[in-house]
This record gives sequence, C-alpha cells and structure tokens, in this order.
Amino acid sequence: MDVRAYFRRLREKMVHDPLPPEDIAAGWALGVFVGCAVPFGLQLIISIPLAMMMRVSKIGATLGTGCSSAARSPTPGSRRRSGHGRW
Repeated sequence: MDVRAYFRRLREKMVHDPLPPEDIAAGWALGVFVGCAVPFGLQLIISIPLAMMMRVSKIGATLGTGCSSAARSPTPGSRRRSGHGRW
C-alpha cells in the first residue's frame, strides 16, 4: 500500500467523520489525557476502548496520545528537552 494513499484515507476519515465537532474534540482531549497520564506502552490500549465507551472519535483519541512521545511530538527541540542521548 502506498504511504501517501494511507495518509490520504486517514485524512478523509478525519475530515468526513459523521460525529459532531464536540465529539471529535472530546476524543482528542481523551487521547491527550491518556497520553500524559498512562505509561508509554499502554496508551493506545487504554485510549481506544475508552473512546468506544464514551462514543467519541477513536481517530482523535489515537492521534491525541502522540503528545507524550518526544519522537512524535512536533514541537521544536522536544528531543533535546526530553534528555535523549544523555547519560
């Protein structure tokens, strides 16, 4: 599968999600909360079932969990602040 086509399909799912904007925002907020409160290996395992139980956006919850990982964080200098490569 082409990577570009995969991301295009993911974007289409997000843009044309049948949920109201409040539920998409709630899914994103849930993902950010789980991303900051739960240890690294359990974030998706916890955020997706919680999103299903709360009936909010699962894609938003999945993308929101990326806030806690320095490798996936889009802020400049986040790898430097997290202490990667230091003893």
